[in-house]
Amino acid sequence: MLKTAASMLVLGAILGLSVVGAQDDAAPDAPEGASRLPFQSKIVAVTLLSDVKDLLLMTDLTEQALGDRLYLVGQGVDDGETSDWRNGKRIWIPMDDIQQIIEFESVEAFRESLESRKADDHATASSAARTPVDPATARLR
Repeated sequence: MLKTAASMLVLGAILGLSVVGAQDDAAPDAPEGASRLPFQSKIVAVTLLSDVKDLLLMTDLTEQALGDRLYLVGQGVDDGETSDWRNGKRIWIPMDDIQQIIEFESVEAFRESLESRKADDHATASSAARTPVDPATARLR
């Protein structure tokens, strides 16, 4: 009976260590108290509800709690074009202030997407400038 109890104890210890080891492998870089997020890309662009014109590029994202609020925490990334005092800094954004998150494989992919959008906006503006408007049928938005 003592051998059976000892065997069960050893088996329990082995199982416990294997579970702990599996959890360590799942999120090796997450700080204590943080959880890894499901983003597949290396870079994300985040826009805020409180400032829709502000766009942050971030990497190494985790979700962390501070008090009773959840935050998206990550490293600011330099896009190579605009000066931002947050580049290279650790940034905490309240989850309830996030408008959208867009994933990019790299800073270059972000720049290409931005250039494409600028070209589309320019084409739309040029088209609108050439389209005559009949004041009798025009409506305010």
